[in-house]
Amino acid sequence: MRPLTWITLTCCSLSLFGCEDVDCPALYESSPVKQCMDVREFTFYGCIEHRITRPECFRSCVEPLTDGPDLCYEVEDCQVRCSDDDATGCDILYSTSNRSCIDYKTFFREVCDPRADTEKSNCVKDCYTKETGCVAFESCRKRC
Repeated sequence: MRPLTWITLTCCSLSLFGCEDVDCPALYESSPVKQCMDVREFTFYGCIEHRITRPECFRSCVEPLTDGPDLCYEVEDCQVRCSDDDATGCDILYSTSNRSCIDYKTFFREVCDPRADTEKSNCVKDCYTKETGCVAFESCRKRC
């Protein structure tokens, strides 16, 4: 039996409810998903049987994804679809204000996508949470 290290960690060695022969770190490294989440988050959703996660669902959901502007949005969609946690941090932030001023996909790209420019992302987030109404929000957003 191989020693249990992070490099050789498989779903089999992680799972409490069955054994799958999936090399999580290798799967993570070979996937464009690594642009959107760290290996720990990937392992949580894609490799560990937990009361709120469905790893097989998540892996099959992200497997066909390719790099592009919507990649991280699609990864988040897989997280929600394949777990019993029905809201992400981005979704919770989006629900706080000015929801009618911007669609969720655009909001995600500008505020929550880990590949977005941090300064612009923080600026849009501030506009979203501090401005009242769509005209004020859009005016602030354009200055970002």
